[in-house]
Amino acid sequence: MKATTKIAGIAALAAIAILAVALVSPVYAPAACNDRADNDGDGFIDYPADPGCTSRKDKNELGTVQCDNGLDDDGDNSTDYPDDTYCTSPAGEFEANPLCGDPPQPCK
Repeated sequence: MKATTKIAGIAALAAIAILAVALVSPVYAPAACNDRADNDGDGFIDYPADPGCTSRKDKNELGTVQCDNGLDDDGDNSTDYPDDTYCTSPAGEFEANPLCGDPPQPCK
């Protein structure tokens, strides 16, 4: 076997090994709070600007308060800030009209 054939064979095996590793390795995707995108649509991007982010490693930009939890808590077919009328920011505690109860609830 010639030396050049042997080297070409080794190079081919190395290329196959690299390809195999690339195919089974997970693709790196930055956490939602560190990906330079407004994943929850509230107009704020990533930690520390997005109130739903607790750190750059946070995998979800949604918060725990009603105006930033991704749910239509008051049943008016509008979800969270800026779409829900009574949410003045993503830090808003309630989606419903504050004049309709304590805690606020949908007006009947």
